Amino acid sequence: MFQCPHCEQASVSLKDKYLLGIWLTRLCRNCHARLSANPFFLGVIDMMYVWDVCWFGGLYFLDPDPYYFLYMAIGWLFLDVMNVAFVSLSVLAEPEESV
Repeated sequence: MFQCPHCEQASVSLKDKYLLGIWLTRLCRNCHARLSANPFFLGVIDMMYVWDVCWFGGLYFLDPDPYYFLYMAIGWLFLDVMNVAFVSLSVLAEPEESV
């Protein structure tokens, strides 16, 4: 479990943290704050995904070796791990008070 930046409780699951890394939003299970991944860090990681596909796709185009697809998949998995481990969470909206 990952820590919510609003309530400081471990209430964000691994699946939710991964889905936040692909520009989705989630609600905290504890305080119901709307969360997203930090867009600045997420933009850098996304550019690294693009670089991974373009670099190894281009190498495959120049030299049709199927190992380039393996290298691309390994790079993609490495970036997924970096995305989940190091991209911080941000609060988009404070939870609404119930009347």
